[in-house]
Amino acid sequence: MNKIGRATFLPLGKIRPRDGKTAKKFIQEDGVVGLAIDLIEFSNKYYDAFSFVFGDTLIIDDIGVARRLGIGNARYVTLDGDLIERSGAIIGGFYKKKRAFLGTEEIEKYTTQKESLSKETVRLEKEIKQLRNELEQLSTEEKMGGEELRKVQKEREKLEKNLESMRKKRKNLFDDKMRSQERINNLRISKARLEAELDNLKLEFENYRKTETYKQIPIETLETRIKETMRNINSLGPINMKALEEYEELRGVYEELKEKLEKLTDERNRILEIIVDIATKRKDAFMKTLEELKRNFKEVYRDLTKGNADLRLLGDMDSGLIIEASPGGKKLLNIDAMSGGEKTITALAFLFSIQRIKPAPFYILDEIDAHLDAFHTTKLAEVLLEEAGNIQFVVITLKPEMVNKAQKVYGVYERNGVSSVVSAKFLEAVN
Repeated sequence: MNKIGRATFLPLGKIRPRDGKTAKKFIQEDGVVGLAIDLIEFSNKYYDAFSFVFGDTLIIDDIGVARRLGIGNARYVTLDGDLIERSGAIIGGFYKKKRAFLGTEEIEKYTTQKESLSKETVRLEKEIKQLRNELEQLSTEEKMGGEELRKVQKEREKLEKNLESMRKKRKNLFDDKMRSQERINNLRISKARLEAELDNLKLEFENYRKTETYKQIPIETLETRIKETMRNINSLGPINMKALEEYEELRGVYEELKEKLEKLTDERNRILEIIVDIATKRKDAFMKTLEELKRNFKEVYRDLTKGNADLRLLGDMDSGLIIEASPGGKKLLNIDAMSGGEKTITALAFLFSIQRIKPAPFYILDEIDAHLDAFHTTKLAEVLLEEAGNIQFVVITLKPEMVNKAQKVYGVYERNGVSSVVSAKFLEAVN
């Protein structure tokens, strides 16, 4: 088998052959040697395997032919061994230098030798068939005894030796035939490659056919050009002998600046990495805190109003926060669309949500219940009382519902133009 370019042999069996219809239509194009499968000799029982590997593969002169035919229309292998897949991938090949091309005469010589070997093979097959008939005839005479039987046996042994010799000779002739066929295929491919190279050289020669050479230019014209060139050289002025020294000095400065630039670039990249890392951690911490705040906000608002509430970002984490709630079974509203009391309850729920994440030692709340009714004031007082176990709340209020839930009360009243303060401490808050 002749290998062209690079090929992959798959396991034999039920293999779906490649579609070579597209490749066949390029056979008559310039620069196309032929279908790869037509240049390979193999047994017909392996046709599916070889068709799968080489069915749509074209042998072409060079990559330029592949571009002209269209990469992706077929699978191409150049005479230099380059492989161009349908996908567009190009795998570089190589061309192994072979013995010099001998031309058409050598091909005809090997073709004649091949025909001679074929005739010799047919003759040997006839002789083998004749020897087999003689062996069969001698087998029928084996019943004869005595001296005649021994003669027949010797004759049979002699014929068997001749038969074995004929078989070896036939095998040798067949091997010679296969080698000749392979040599012919190699010569054909070599011929096609050399013809392609010749065509390329002819085309390249055409590009330089009109090029003017010095032999075609008159001496006077050449002398004029030489003088003009010398004037141009002289116009450049004297050679600066210190140029090399100045170059070395500037080169040293350049190398030093280049080294500093590389260091600064590395430091900048490290700083950018740190910034990205900090930004990532900042965002993760922010989103984690936001989720916890959202969860606390929903719980506190539910305790205060038995309604639903939600927090969400306006855009990214630097854009702003949208607070929404549905007090008293209403639809979900933005805090800007709520009444004064609803805004107060929502703001207090948000405050207590933050307090659960990062509490302060104490809070001062100045008339936070001013816009609340008695029911919501009582609910607010209960929440403050629940949280008072860990945090101190100082509440300024005029509502008795808030006073009734306080653990210690300070009252301020005026008498005769003077403010007086009274206090009362409750052991247990009134529930």
